[in-house]
Amino acid sequence: MRCVYFYAVNPGAVSIMQPIFDSSPDDVQCFWAAEGWAWAHFESKGVKCIDINKLEKCLNSDDILMIGSQMNMLRTAELIHSFTKQGISTIFIFDHWGNYTKHFTKLDGTRVLPRRILVMDEYARARLVELGFDDSIVRIVGHPGIESDVKNANEIDDIEKSELRRRLEIGNDVKVILLALEPLLKDYGREALCYDEYTVAKTVVNALSNNSEAETKLFVRLHPRQSRREFCDFLKLENLSEEIQLCPDKMTEAESLAIADVVIGMHSVLLIKAVALGKPIICVQFNQKDLQSNRNINPYFEKFRITDPSKLCDVIHGKLSLEKGERITFPKGSVKRVWDEIKMLLSDGNH
Repeated sequence: MRCVYFYAVNPGAVSIMQPIFDSSPDDVQCFWAAEGWAWAHFESKGVKCIDINKLEKCLNSDDILMIGSQMNMLRTAELIHSFTKQGISTIFIFDHWGNYTKHFTKLDGTRVLPRRILVMDEYARARLVELGFDDSIVRIVGHPGIESDVKNANEIDDIEKSELRRRLEIGNDVKVILLALEPLLKDYGREALCYDEYTVAKTVVNALSNNSEAETKLFVRLHPRQSRREFCDFLKLENLSEEIQLCPDKMTEAESLAIADVVIGMHSVLLIKAVALGKPIICVQFNQKDLQSNRNINPYFEKFRITDPSKLCDVIHGKLSLEKGERITFPKGSVKRVWDEIKMLLSDGNH
């Protein structure tokens, strides 16, 4: 039986590949290979996975390795190079917009290519082609993680939303602000940032305190790589435990999005899910790092970006007055599209 191995390190890779893994055909065996956060995640859920460093002993020449993105992009390029040398077909799947060349660039500057590069939309495909990637290996499949969470959120009806609000002690007339944070401090370092996840949270609290037009409740959804304990310590230190409520551990992204009236974030894919649901969003990009010309900007955030913290209060007020926000759509049937690409390689006698 042919085998497909899914390699993940970061939460984004797990999110986009899980729906693909869960929909595997009967005639294909699927396995997880992991490092870092993903390894700990699977271990905590009792899911068996293979150490990527031991994977070469498991793979046959007719197997396929699907690689998700990670912060250590050099590691990705090294893996593609190593497994390609062994005659193993690799597929890279993007879960984000940006860093289009870094995942495929080795330390010496040379570029390595997988058999397929799967992207979310025409924008990402066009950027890759502009950067010199062969159009024939870049395929638009959509985003299985976004499609799955948007579907789950749409299936939460008004009765379920009311029950969620009741459990979270949210009054009927209270507007819910959902703030999606990211581990900026860990990823970029204090010297590179004017605003990290903590100062962004305080800025949002201050903006809401100056907004007397509507009663609001601020919920923070931490990134999976953030420490809940560290953030709770921050709330106590800054006396913000009354102003900020953390989303419960077991609350899904779909549930938090379903009850949100406005969603605020920085670069989080959660913002894309919110726009796909028609939720008003605000993309805060207060760091000079965000404004540099070479910064990878998500095309869907452009019209929702604010770069001046002093304007946040007015922008929140404007968003709260909206019944619905703008809506974007992605290619449907993304999981099937991915499996179509995998099956094409599995049936290719030359791969």
